[in-house]
Amino acid sequence: MFSGGKKRGWGFARKKEEMGNAKETPQDPSELFTSLYDQYFDKVNRYLRYRIGNLWDADDVTAVVFTKAYEACKRDGISEHFGPWIFRVAQNAYVDYLRKRGRSLTVDQELHAEISDDSWQTEEEVMIQENTRTLHEMLAQLPDEYRDVVSLKYIAELKISEIADVLDKTEGAVKTLLYRAIRKLRGIYEEAERRERDE
Repeated sequence: MFSGGKKRGWGFARKKEEMGNAKETPQDPSELFTSLYDQYFDKVNRYLRYRIGNLWDADDVTAVVFTKAYEACKRDGISEHFGPWIFRVAQNAYVDYLRKRGRSLTVDQELHAEISDDSWQTEEEVMIQENTRTLHEMLAQLPDEYRDVVSLKYIAELKISEIADVLDKTEGAVKTLLYRAIRKLRGIYEEAERRERDE
């Protein structure tokens, strides 16, 4: 389930922000996992929907991720670095999914429909969704390593240090990749603007 990276201490140590008020934090491992599940499920699912581009498959892979996570936590305890760890599990599950599919993925019609459904929406909401779809199409043109850092930063909303942990890279390497990805995106956007003006 894990690929590369440093071995983490297991047991039930938790980060301060994950612990909150000690009296309110569930002490039972099952309750703690449920709390972390609630905290991370939407982020992991959003990340996988973006990476896979197919809502049904992404939901299935999300279920696999949390099943594996539950089994590992039950066996080994809950990592104090649960956030980066669960995204490493998600990243590995995504790679397994691609390997089984044996093909590159494209965004399916259902995901486009979710992004572009403008029924009962204001003009501003429709514009935001149109921009979101355009951005999604631009991101699909990036190399995999750029998509990795962009999706973990802006879709999963992880910190640079957490992304470094997930990808088994230094923080400096992550910052460099993120800078290059944004520069590449800017180039793609400017090229699209030029083509639009020329039409």
